[in-house]
Amino acid sequence: MKSRILFLFITLISYSCSVNKYNNVPARNEIDLSFKKFTEIKKEEIDKKSKDITVLADEYRM
Repeated sequence: MKSRILFLFITLISYSCSVNKYNNVPARNEIDLSFKKFTEIKKEEIDKKSKDITVLADEYRM
C-alpha cells in the first residue's frame, strides 16, 4: 500500500512539473502563422536568384 501511495505521489509531482514546464516560453506567442501568397514566395526566390547571379558576375569580373 505504501508503494502504491508513493507511486501516485511521484506521478502527481512529475505531472505537475511537466504541466508548468512551458508556461514561461516567450516565443510561443511570437510565432507568425500567416501564410504568404504564392506570388510573394516566387518574387523572393527570383530576387534571391538574381542577387546570386549578380554576386557571381562581380566575382567573375575580378
